[in-house]
Amino acid sequence: MNFGEYLKDKYGVNEPIRIEDIQFGNYSQPWIFKELKKLVESGRLKRFDTGIYYFPTKTVFGDSFLDPRKVVRKRFLSDGENVYGYITELHG
Repeated sequence: MNFGEYLKDKYGVNEPIRIEDIQFGNYSQPWIFKELKKLVESGRLKRFDTGIYYFPTKTVFGDSFLDPRKVVRKRFLSDGENVYGYITELHG
């Protein structure tokens, strides 16, 4: 299995992929960065923001966009197994 297939199988489409979560065999971080860059340049992977990537789906309007709420949830609230934050409302 190549790197792109591994990422797509592990994270799915339209889901945030945090660069700090990626581990692929015994490959180094610089190698992973180069492979991510190749995937972005080929159009298979999109960069949402610094350190956040996703696999888009094709729609009639072009590539899909990543929902920012998913990024907030994954980065600040929960990794799917552990909860480490919560959302509150401001009243004023």
